[in-house]
Amino acid sequence: MPLERAARLNPRRRFVHYNMAIALAQLGHTNAAKRHYEREIEANPGFALAHLNLANLLAREGRLDAAQQHYTEAL
Repeated sequence: MPLERAARLNPRRRFVHYNMAIALAQLGHTNAAKRHYEREIEANPGFALAHLNLANLLAREGRLDAAQQHYTEAL
């Protein structure tokens, strides 16, 4: 997968982990998606959409406190 290669070659590149997370979430790989959202947030802490999407995954799992933190960051 080209996105996996991009993530390995340049893990700090803007949006690479975000795009991986979206693809993984759509395939139902939510744990891997969460890891990539977290990596994107590490590289780009103010990226609201990464916080929002991670919050949505966490909320679906019932992890409401963690989700709330990311919803707040998204604002």
